[in-house]
Amino acid sequence: MADMSSRPEPLIDVKGAAEILRVHQNTVLKMLRAGALPGLRLGRYWRLRSADLEAWLARQTRLQS
Repeated sequence: MADMSSRPEPLIDVKGAAEILRVHQNTVLKMLRAGALPGLRLGRYWRLRSADLEAWLARQTRLQS
């Protein structure tokens, strides 16, 4: 059984990720479908872990500098 004392990390939806990345929601969806962004498909919805998105942003920043 899972340890219930620690709460699971909140997940970010496509709209939230688009706001963080300052891109359109369709851009986030395309990146998720292509595997360019780390995400989870839950039914018909995509979700991103905040830690995964932060790590992805850090890698992108390092690549561009």
